[in-house]
Amino acid sequence: MREQIEITTALLAYWRHELFGPLNIIQGYSGLILEDLEEGNRLSDVNKLSKTLIEILKIGKDIQAIIKSTLEPEILEEQGCFWNIVELRSTLENKTAQKVNLIEQKTRGILEISETAFSKDIERILKAASKLNVLLGEDIRWLKEYSPPVETHQAQGQIREKLEETFFDNKASLLDVEKSLNEIKFHPQNSRFIRTEELKILLVDNNRSNQELLYRQLDREQYLVSLAESGEEALQAIAEEDFDLILLDIVMPGLNGYQVLDRLKHSRWKHIPVIMISSLTEIESITKCIEMGAEDYLPKPFNFTLLRAKVEACLENKKLRDQEKIYVSRLALANQEIAELNKQLAVENDRLSTELEITRQLQKFILPQDSDLRNIEGIDVAGFMEPAEEVGGDYYDVHPRNGSVHISIGDVTGHGLESGLLMIMVQTAMRTLIESEQTDQKKLLNTLNHVIVDNARKLKSHRNLTLSLLNYFNGSLSITGQHEDIIIVRSDGHVESIDTTYLGFPIGLEKNIKEFIDQRKLNLSSGDVVALYTDGVIEAENAQGESYGVQRLCESVCSNRSHSSQLIIKNVIEDLKSHIGTSQVLDDITLLILKQK
Repeated sequence: MREQIEITTALLAYWRHELFGPLNIIQGYSGLILEDLEEGNRLSDVNKLSKTLIEILKIGKDIQAIIKSTLEPEILEEQGCFWNIVELRSTLENKTAQKVNLIEQKTRGILEISETAFSKDIERILKAASKLNVLLGEDIRWLKEYSPPVETHQAQGQIREKLEETFFDNKASLLDVEKSLNEIKFHPQNSRFIRTEELKILLVDNNRSNQELLYRQLDREQYLVSLAESGEEALQAIAEEDFDLILLDIVMPGLNGYQVLDRLKHSRWKHIPVIMISSLTEIESITKCIEMGAEDYLPKPFNFTLLRAKVEACLENKKLRDQEKIYVSRLALANQEIAELNKQLAVENDRLSTELEITRQLQKFILPQDSDLRNIEGIDVAGFMEPAEEVGGDYYDVHPRNGSVHISIGDVTGHGLESGLLMIMVQTAMRTLIESEQTDQKKLLNTLNHVIVDNARKLKSHRNLTLSLLNYFNGSLSITGQHEDIIIVRSDGHVESIDTTYLGFPIGLEKNIKEFIDQRKLNLSSGDVVALYTDGVIEAENAQGESYGVQRLCESVCSNRSHSSQLIIKNVIEDLKSHIGTSQVLDDITLLILKQK
C-alpha cells in the first residue's frame, strides 16, 4: 500500500505541475495587463478589455481551485477514489472544459474587436488556454499505465522500477517529482543575461513564458533582473556576478532546484537569500526547501502581490544582514583593544583593592564631560555617577549627533572589573553604531546585543545588563530597551512613570532579542523634567533598612523642577545622602536629568 501511495502521489503532483504551467500564463498576463491599464489610468478608456480580463482572471482562479481539489491526494483518499485515474481525468475535464473554452472564446473576442497595445500578451493567454485544453483532454496513458490498483508487493515493485526508468533518476526518491522532467523536458541551450547594477535578482526558470512574465513584473518594480534557464547557468552566473536575491524554479532539466539550492548553501554564496518557485505544492516539497536553507517558497500560478511582498522582505532582510556585518567589522578593532585590555588587567590586578580602583577610573573615563553637556541645544542635561565601595557597572552616556541627542543608561550585573569591562564594551559599541549612522533604535539595540553576546562568550563572562536607549529630537523623546521606570515631571508638577519592562530584554543573555524590542514615544514641553536612574538610587537604605524608593525620588525631583538640571541633581543627591546617613553604600549611584528648555 505504501509503495502505491508514493507512486500515485508523485504522478498526481507531476500532473498538477503540467496543468499549472499554462494556467500561470493565463492568470499572470491577465493581471499584468490590468496593472498596466490601472497605472496608466486607462481602465475607463478600454472598459471592454479590462472587464473581459477581470472575467478571465476569475475563471483562471476557479480552474486552479478545481485542479487542486480534484488532484489533492488527501482529498482523493477521503473520497475513496485514490486509484481511479481514468475517472479523475474525466471528472477534471468535465469540471473545467467549459471554463477553459470560455477563456479561449473571450480572448479571441478581444483580438477580433480591435488591435491593442497588448495584442501579443493576449495571444499568449490564448495560446496557454489552448495548451490547457489539450492537457485536460489528452488520454494521459503514462498516468494510467503506472497507477492501476495493485495488490501484491511484487507487482508494486515492478511498477516502481518501470516508473523510475521512465520518469525518475534511479537514485532519487519518488517524492522528488522534478526528477521526471530530466527525461521529458526539452533543455533550451540559450541563456540571456541582462544588465548589472545594485539590488540584482537572478531568475532561474527553464520555461521562457514564465521567465518573461516574472521578468516584466520584477522590472516593473524597478529591480534589476538577470535570467538563467538551467541550474548550470545559474551557478555560472552566481560565480561571475553578485546577486541580492535568487528566484529558483524546482523543476528543471539537468540540475534541478533542490540540487542548485544544496550547492549554494554549502558554498561561499550561502548568504544569498533564495525564494523557491514551483507548481509543486506538497507540504513535503515546501518543508524540504525551507530545511535546505531557502528563505521562502512561492507557488505557481503566481500571485504578484505575494511575490512583491516576499521579494521585498527577502531583500530587506539581506540588507539588514549586510549592514550588521559592516557594523560588526567596524567594531572589531575596538573589541580587540578591549580583549587586550582585559588580558593586561588580569595580570596587573592581583588584589581586589587594585581591581576596584581601576574599575572606578574606567567608569569615570567613559562618562560625558559637563562641558559637552552644556553645549546641547534644546535640552538641559546633567548627570551624576558615584561608584560604591563594592563597584558595580552603572553606565550612562549622552551623545549629540546630526541634530538629535542619543541618551543611554544601564546597569551591569555583578561587581568588579568584569562588570566595568562590559560597561566599556557597551559604550564603545554604542558610539560606533551611532557614528555609523545607525539611527533606528530597535536595530541599534539588537545589533549591540549581538556584539555583547559574542564578546561575553569570548571572555567567558556571564555578565549582562539592563539598558534603555533614548533619542531626543526637537521636543520628542523615543524610548527603547528594558531598565528602571522612567520618571517624567511636567512643568505643572504632574508626575508620570513609564514602565520599560516590555520595551526590551537584558543585553548579553540571548543572541537574538529582536522580537522583544518595542518603542515608546512622548513629547516634552518647556519645563518638563525627565529623570533616569539605576537601582542604586532607589534601593539605597538608611540605618533602619528603609529604601529611598521611587516615591521619594519623584517627590524630590518634583520639588526641584523649577531649577536647572544640574541643580536638580545636586539637591536630589543631597536628599538621598541625607536618607542614607551613616549606612554603607553597596551599589553605584547614577542619576541623569533631562529638562526641556
